[in-house]
Order: sequence, then structure tokens, then C-alpha cells
Amino acid sequence: MANKIRRYWDSCCCFGYLLNQANRADKCEPILLDAEVGNCEIVISAWTIAEVLHKKGDKRPFPKESRELLRKFFNRSCFIVAEVDRVIAEAAQDVFWEHDILPKDAVHVATALVANANYLETFDGGLLAKSKKLGGDPVLVIQEPGAERLKAEAKKADKKGQIELPGTLSS
Repeated sequence: MANKIRRYWDSCCCFGYLLNQANRADKCEPILLDAEVGNCEIVISAWTIAEVLHKKGDKRPFPKESRELLRKFFNRSCFIVAEVDRVIAEAAQDVFWEHDILPKDAVHVATALVANANYLETFDGGLLAKSKKLGGDPVLVIQEPGAERLKAEAKKADKKGQIELPGTLSS
């Protein structure tokens, strides 16, 4: 059996899903369902579990009463939780120095790289701009959740809509 796709989720993916944010939750849900049935893996940092308590511009998106909901969410068997250890921390320093990525985001990038993730999934425009500029062979693809699936589906739909005229070649 081929290796499963390994996705790393930035905190904003968890926020998007948990807060049912428009144009985010709908992108995250199919990935969670895929992971729950074993079709892919989702890696998160232990840092994410703490970071998801506070969102930029909103001091308390999750009040104390949300404790059980959050713990239940992060205890899902579909999440692989990566610890922030010395290897990750030093890799994050390198990401900061070499790619001008802020330390908090550098921890996410470093964790994705160390975890050998195929994709770092995020809604952060700054990180999305760094796609294919990090890592070695292969480079790290940074995308919105499931973007490669949406592209493949669009390509498939486009091919279905093509009409082959006599005497022409299909592309």
C-alpha cells in the first residue's frame, strides 16, 4: 500500500473548523473525515493545542466553558501530535533566520518539515506565499486544506466537459 498523505495543520485550520468560519470549515471538514477513516494523516504541533485558545484580534474565542469541547477535538485519533522539542525549536530558528518567518509560524513550518508532511495546510497568506520555498527534496507545499484535491477534481471536471471534434487531438 502506498504511503498515506501526511498533512500538517497550522492553528488557523483548527480555528476555522472549530469556529465554523465561512470558507474555512468547509475546506477542513473533508480532510478531518478522510483522516478519521485512515485515508490521510493530520499532524499538529502540541503548540497548536495551546495556541488555539487565542486568536489574533480576539482575546477569548474559546471561553473556559469550551474546555471539554477543545480537549475532545484535539484528542481525536486522527491527529498525530508532534512535541516541540529541541530539534523542532532549533529547526524553527533556522526557518526564522533563513526564510524570514516569525517564530510562532516557524515552529509550525519546522514541525511540518521534521514530520515529513506532504503539505502544510493553512489560511495564512504569508505562509502560503512561501510554498515550495522550504525544505529539501521534496520541497514543502504550503496550501489551503485539501487544495490539491480541489485542483484534481477541477481538472477531472474540465476533461469531462471537453468535446472531441473529429480530426482533432484531445489535450
